[in-house]
Formats: sequence, structure tokens, C-alpha cells
Amino acid sequence: MKRLCYILFVFIIHIYLSGCLGTRYLQKDEYLLYNQKIKGNDETSKEKLAEFYKQKKNRRIPILNLSPWVYFYQWGLNSFDLDKLNEKKQVTTDKFDRKIALHNVDKPKKAARLTDKKTKKLDKIDKTINEGNFFMRLGEPLAIYDNILANATQEQIRTYLNTKGFFEAETNLKIRIDNKLVFASFLIEEGQPHLIDTIMYNTGDKNIDSLIYSSMEESVLKVGDRYDQENLSEERTRIEELLLNNGYYGFSRQYINYIVDTTIGDYKMAIELRILKPAENTNHKKYTIDSVIFTTDVTSGSGNLKRFHEEYKGITYKYVKDRFSKKILDRRVFMYPDQKYSRKDMLETQRQLLNLDNYKFVNINFY
Repeated sequence: MKRLCYILFVFIIHIYLSGCLGTRYLQKDEYLLYNQKIKGNDETSKEKLAEFYKQKKNRRIPILNLSPWVYFYQWGLNSFDLDKLNEKKQVTTDKFDRKIALHNVDKPKKAARLTDKKTKKLDKIDKTINEGNFFMRLGEPLAIYDNILANATQEQIRTYLNTKGFFEAETNLKIRIDNKLVFASFLIEEGQPHLIDTIMYNTGDKNIDSLIYSSMEESVLKVGDRYDQENLSEERTRIEELLLNNGYYGFSRQYINYIVDTTIGDYKMAIELRILKPAENTNHKKYTIDSVIFTTDVTSGSGNLKRFHEEYKGITYKYVKDRFSKKILDRRVFMYPDQKYSRKDMLETQRQLLNLDNYKFVNINFY
């Protein structure tokens, strides 16, 4: 225990002598990103905004203010030689290729073992070439401050604020340098957010209109709420699922567009949701299930065998051997003739049949 404490003490002293934060490894015109903060945000999450940092500072041990990971990386970097590694890779390849060639004909099993060994050796060398040696992988490179990346962070934050309704948001970057250390502050002025004043749905189809307006209570978009682009995406998904579950087989969100009007004034806006037609002057088709055929025992060897047909509660069951109870299967089927197509019912049918543990795969096809 005493020996371990002594080694740890010597290690820490060595890091201190080598430069606590790694600044001794910096070049003349380089600076270390020591810290970065976001200030001024009131209605947006600081944690969310921090996700847009294009640079990350080096990890440090609290209180001691040490960055041993930088020390590990630099230690490994001192012995990292890319030319030698490439040379070692070529020598290893040639060595094993010669051995494999000797045994390829008379001892194929030994040749196969040598091939596996060659692959493992080369994979290990490639890992070192691509990811660095053990100490480089254990550590992390210096977080050298990059003004281009800092400006990119600033722009990304501003763009995100726009998506949250702060169309007049401003972001400024303030830099302080102290002894080769950079302290970056991203100063935010959110401004007044735009609120939703009007929501319009333009579908050009009275049946779709009826569906949408009957489900308005479930809408993600609400008058008076702050504009949020993420909510528009969620509403697009909601309407897509609504139509797919009400007969509109083949409908997708690509037919749903938004027009956002911010010219109303007084920080209010109108949102118009449009559903595009699949072709000129045609509406989206609504489908009803004509018939349901359930093949209960599809296997690779049963293609040429005689199949029996049996109808049960409107569903035609096809089988080679009558091994499964129609009554039990019927409880797991939620699609019947003359019902409107519903993606929800189709997925639930598939899930319930898989839960029976009778089938590894359940494929449902529409014709």
C-alpha cells in the first residue's frame, strides 16, 4: 500500500513538473481551451445549447487542476512513429504470406490458422495506426483553441435559437487569454419570441379535412405557444400516422409542407399546413381491405406440397398441416375484410403473432 501511494505521489509530481495542464506542449501561436461558458439564456436550456460546442476542453481532475489524460497522450505520441508502423505492417504481411503459401496445398488447415493469425496481427497494427498506441488511446490530445470552430459554435447556437422562435436572437463570442489559456464566453440575447397566432390546414380533400379537424385536441401545435420547429416535425408525424391508420395506405410525411408567415407583426405568426396531392388533380386514395389470407406454415420445403384452404371469421387460412388453432390465431389478428387499412392494426397483428413463439418471422404483404 505504501509503495502504491509512493508511485502515485511520484506520478503526480511528474505531471506537475511536466506542466499541469499541458501548456508546455503548445507551439508558439497556440493556446489551450481552458473553459467555455454560455451566458444570457433565459428560456432555452444551457445544457442543450452546450451540445453545440464544436470543441471540448480537456478533462481535468477537480481541486488538483491536473490533466493527466493530456500527459498520457503526449507520452504515447513521443514514441509514435507512423513510418515504422507502416513498415512493420508490410514486413508482417510478407512474413505470413510466405508461410501461408508453403502450406496452402498440403496443409490447408495450418494455412487457415496462419491466415487468422495474420489478420489479428494486422488488425492490431491498424488499430495503432488509426487510433494511436495504448497511451494515446488512454489519453486525449491537447484542446488547442480554434477560432473557426468557436465561430461555428456561435452560429450553431444562433440557428438553434431561431428554431425555437427567437428569430431576432443574437450571439456574441468573448475571449479572454491568460497565460496561454483561453476562456471563451458565448453571450446570448434571445430577444422576444414569436408566438403562434393562427393555424390553418390546407388539404384540398374534405375526407382528410374531417380526419384532421376531428383530432385537433391531439395536435402538437397550439395557438399562443412559442414557435418551435420541433413541434412542426412532431405534428407532421402525427398527421402521417393519423392518415396511415385511417385507410391511406402509402401516405407519407413527404406530402406534408408548412408555410410560416412572420409578417403579421407584434411577434405573432401564422402557420399553414399543406398536404400535397400525389398527382395533379388527384386525391390520396383511401383503401379498404378486400380479403385476408393467412398462410400458417410457410417453409422452404412446402412450396410444392398441397395446401388446404379453410375460412374462419372471414379470414382464409392456408396450410399443409393443420397444426395451429384458428381460434387462437384469430385472437391475434386485427385485420378483417371490409375494414379500412390501418398501419397500427397491421403492426399489432405482427407483434401479437410473434408473441405466440410459433413463428420466427411474420411477414404481412398487401396486394
